[in-house]
Amino acid sequence: MSDELDLNGEATEVTDREARSPGVVRCEVCKTQAFKYKCPGCQLRSCSLACSKEHKTSTGCSGKRQRTSFVPLSEFGEGHLISDYNLLEEAAQLAESAQRTRQRTSNAQSAQIAKVRHMQHQARLRNMEWRAAPPGSEARQLNSSCFDAHKRRLMWRVTWRFEGSGYCVTDEKLDEQTKLGDALAAHLKLQPGQAQRHALLKEYLEAGPEHLTLLLKQETRSDLGPSYYRLMPNHTLRLALAQKTITEFPTILVVLPRLL
Repeated sequence: MSDELDLNGEATEVTDREARSPGVVRCEVCKTQAFKYKCPGCQLRSCSLACSKEHKTSTGCSGKRQRTSFVPLSEFGEGHLISDYNLLEEAAQLAESAQRTRQRTSNAQSAQIAKVRHMQHQARLRNMEWRAAPPGSEARQLNSSCFDAHKRRLMWRVTWRFEGSGYCVTDEKLDEQTKLGDALAAHLKLQPGQAQRHALLKEYLEAGPEHLTLLLKQETRSDLGPSYYRLMPNHTLRLALAQKTITEFPTILVVLPRLL
């Protein structure tokens, strides 16, 4: 008996009669030795593991039977039956996995839609317009703004950009009743272990929150030049955002007097 690769690419036996058949005695790779293996993928005959590997490398053959290819009934055996059964099992598992994935995706999308609608509703109650960025965008993923049902307040993600310094800092959830001046002063407060930050904000610290200008870019202008709202430090965040359009979360520019 000689060997043959089985349905999974493993060695199985080939009959001596087949090995001695005219025209197929020798290995089709080295062409010197009698063949011992037959590739289930392309039926090429080889004499050793080395020749089998060389065949796969040179031809790109996977060495596995095409599980969906036609097999004559006269050649259909137990190995084919097991292979077909496994194929059906794998197909059923893939279908079930796809169904679960679709369900999870649908649930996540429903939750996102509900959150967007709720934010828009709460914004309208505050005389402002809130817009959601496209799904998957950086702003959509970063935004941590939400409605606190217990406090009945919006908690905003607010980015503070200190113009001319290259420094930005973010409040992940800033209470809408917080005064802008108080929130800014918290970021300018000296803290140990932050020498680099203090160096970047030195001019802002010396000027003091009351002498800094707070700007919010207008999102509804149609001309080419940017325009900004000037925000009052003594206003709460809720009052500062009233009658304005915000996409996801506000970015407030902090500007030194000399830069105006």
